[in-house]
Amino acid sequence: MKRLGIGCLLVFTLATMATAAPMLGVDPVTYDFGSVAEGTVVSHAFVVTNRGDATLTITSVRATCGCTATALPKSALEPGESVSLEARVDTTHFSGRISKQVYIDSNDPTTPSAVVTIQGEVVPLKPYNITLGDLKYLFFLIVDIRSPGAYAPCHLLGAMNIPSAQLPLWIDILPRDIILVVYDDTGTDSADQAKYLQSVGFPQARSLAGGLAAWSLIPNASSYVSGDFPSLQAPAPAALKTYELGTGDLRSIYLLVIDVRTPSEYAARSGHFMGAVNIPAAEIALWQEKLPHDVMIVLYDQTGQEADRQAQALQAGGLAKVRSLAGGYDAWVRSYGITFLIAERP
Repeated sequence: MKRLGIGCLLVFTLATMATAAPMLGVDPVTYDFGSVAEGTVVSHAFVVTNRGDATLTITSVRATCGCTATALPKSALEPGESVSLEARVDTTHFSGRISKQVYIDSNDPTTPSAVVTIQGEVVPLKPYNITLGDLKYLFFLIVDIRSPGAYAPCHLLGAMNIPSAQLPLWIDILPRDIILVVYDDTGTDSADQAKYLQSVGFPQARSLAGGLAAWSLIPNASSYVSGDFPSLQAPAPAALKTYELGTGDLRSIYLLVIDVRTPSEYAARSGHFMGAVNIPAAEIALWQEKLPHDVMIVLYDQTGQEADRQAQALQAGGLAKVRSLAGGYDAWVRSYGITFLIAERP
């Protein structure tokens, strides 16, 4: 009887070992993002769990067209262990109801592949909208490196004022992967600062050749500035250096971003776009004739609703290149976080 008991125990133990297996579980299986404006980047973190009693090995993660999935922090999960899988859908060029899938393959013997879905409604752009992705692609930054006293009476619209002596304090704040144009009165100091910025990891930093003096000579120059040009002697024309950008080149890419929220909302800790000009919605009609007519102008507010109204009004008044940021500031933060945004100066 004793031998029989040991034999039964051995058989039971072997049977238990034979049935041990990993089990792939994902929560939730479907994420519905509701309704978003075209161009919004939607993301969701799915939780991948080993619900079995043996090691689960994730062999691959695949996404359908238009969807991307981040790499898992680890591919082998012990029983009960979980990891987060973030999936993102860029809704640019989509409209209507969409559904995107992510496939997770593993060594689960019963269900070796799990499918999770991101779905929702994409609201198509209006003629007065610009997508978040297009603004991200077009965005560049102008920095006036003169003193605040020189900046206040006259500066390029959309230029941030960072005096040259303070630039080192900004190298961890300014975006490194966009065109960054620095300028002064004549392009002398800005040339040195552009070379400095290039040396510390800003490959697209450029000095505006000839500075404000050269800019004052272009057609309709005054529509690009706040205030009146100082009396300056423009340097003689010369071949552009590798650290310089000509006035014509800057004019061809010029993008003016306008925040139509109230001054208190603009200055709030939630932030605003770097270089954005704050013109409250109640005052923007007064700028109809002052704004440049030949550059892209992007308006934004918190949700996009007020900016939509103002963009339509300005377009009707003759500013054909005015656009409203689809979804507004909130949609940008959901899609890109703090990219190109700033709340406080160092």
